[in-house]
Amino acid sequence: MRFALLYGLLIWLPQNLAAQGQLAISEGTFFQSFDNVSLNIDDTELLTDGELIGTNSNIFISSNFAQTNLGGEGNNHFGRLYLYSPNGEFLLVNSIEINDLLELNESSLNLGSADLMFPSEGGHLEGETNEFRVYSKDGGKIIKTTTLNKPQNVSPGNLGFSMSSNENLGLTEIHRIHSSTTLPSGEGISKTFELYTDKNPSSPLNISISYFDTEAKNMDYEPQIWMLENTGEWTHVRTSSERNSDTQSNRVSANISEPALTYTVGPEKIYPVDISSIPTAFTPNGDGTNDTFLIPFIDEDFNGRVTIISRWGDVIYSSDNYYDAPWDGLYKGKLMPTATYYYVVSFGSDQRNEIKGNISIVR
Repeated sequence: MRFALLYGLLIWLPQNLAAQGQLAISEGTFFQSFDNVSLNIDDTELLTDGELIGTNSNIFISSNFAQTNLGGEGNNHFGRLYLYSPNGEFLLVNSIEINDLLELNESSLNLGSADLMFPSEGGHLEGETNEFRVYSKDGGKIIKTTTLNKPQNVSPGNLGFSMSSNENLGLTEIHRIHSSTTLPSGEGISKTFELYTDKNPSSPLNISISYFDTEAKNMDYEPQIWMLENTGEWTHVRTSSERNSDTQSNRVSANISEPALTYTVGPEKIYPVDISSIPTAFTPNGDGTNDTFLIPFIDEDFNGRVTIISRWGDVIYSSDNYYDAPWDGLYKGKLMPTATYYYVVSFGSDQRNEIKGNISIVR
């Protein structure tokens, strides 16, 4: 059965309305519901060429079809939208606004080329899992608008991007883009975030990005947060990560000293290791030349650890910040004697890859 609301009609929705087949709102039609109204739609497409205003209503759509269209050429404003389609997915035909909640119940939403917008403070997304989530292969994105004043571990819209800042950022838009990025270390996850703030942060920003396993099919190495610099180059930052095996989800966090606009997650940086370039000796005598044990390939983004061990097996130096504080030959404030020592360079947060060698102090 096809329900059609024709041109020029002004419709107020009753307390409860159920529809099956196709619910079509024709061009020029204004369709409005008020507080606590429920619209239940089973195996039905909701196509709007007019205007649907349901900012304070509950709309439940369930479908057994492989694909169910949602939207239309008109304006769609929902309060709370609940989607259920365990055997298929919903396809967003045109951009929609959701005032309060979009809940996925064993259902995926393909945005296509349309946008899903949460324009109010309370608008958010729930119900995403490793199997069911919002995605797009054609440029559709989620846009969340909010005001952030000194946010502390806030996740606007529950989109998988949380942040903390000691500054008032003002009116903020977060865009979630559903495509992977080619990074210097390989392919990133199929999720990228853009952060637009009214006031550009001048102090460090702590961010976390969450993603599911199915969004990181090519992640062969430890995940890192990458950000797009003003130069157009992608750089990665020192990252901590955690995994939830039950939900097949991952969360990576980083402290960003110079905040950028665009962030994603990708494999850790692969360092071109040439062992022959590592010095075999240095002279810590305070003359300003060769006073520290410098390892050429370690840069400020190095996410690993360097350990120095004496010939007796004692750890005399260990640091995960080697770029800023390379070993100067001291142990507990005293210069170590002329001898051969052993170094271990571990790569990645889990230190699963490492290289070893000898380094001598000479005078």
